[in-house]
Amino acid sequence: MDKAVCPNEEERANYSLIGDIAVKMAHEVRNPLMTVRGYLQYLSRSVGEENAVIFLDLLIPELDQINKTIEDFLLLSQPVVPKKRQVCINTLIKQFSYLVSKDTANQDINFQIHLARELDAYPLFIDPDQMLQVFFSLFSNSIEAKDKPTMSICIKTKLHKNKACVYFADNGRGMDKETRRQIFNPFFSTKKVGMGLGLPIVKKIVTANGGRIKVKSCGKTGTIVTLFFAMPMNV
Repeated sequence: MDKAVCPNEEERANYSLIGDIAVKMAHEVRNPLMTVRGYLQYLSRSVGEENAVIFLDLLIPELDQINKTIEDFLLLSQPVVPKKRQVCINTLIKQFSYLVSKDTANQDINFQIHLARELDAYPLFIDPDQMLQVFFSLFSNSIEAKDKPTMSICIKTKLHKNKACVYFADNGRGMDKETRRQIFNPFFSTKKVGMGLGLPIVKKIVTANGGRIKVKSCGKTGTIVTLFFAMPMNV
């Protein structure tokens, strides 16, 4: 039978993937675009200067969301090229803690960090900006899994078997076995919004920086994401 008329299984899988990508991209981009269009239509009428400023402030997050969707898609489809340098992982986590301090205070989140002092003497060779991106993504996932009045998030570092380990733990809604099996598959998501690119991008960045990632989760006990990085040879 003509393959052009009846694609083989591999071609069908490719067509299915392209279809999934198109649907998710259309959804993630169309929604904020429709919101922007609505605001602009309203602004095109005669509105006071005060209202115009309010609506313009509302437009910016919608445009940022479109930009983030495109950036995530490009990041997943292109090679990750880290700008590596020597970085103290504990210092980087302290910096991240400061950056999210307002968010944790405003959202009633019990946020703690526990850092192994021995890691201060052994900087890792990683891209600090990319690792901050990883931390922000994991932090966002924890927030979205909140199912209790008070959320607990803890970042812990440890030196174990010549590896720097970073544990990112929360007490939110966990994942079942089937979900855990698919979390690193692009476009897989259990959420109503989002393209399912967060964790695949996290894994891609961690791998490009010489690390690996492991996820442990249970529906009742939250989730622990562990990042492993090889230590310098003289440890």
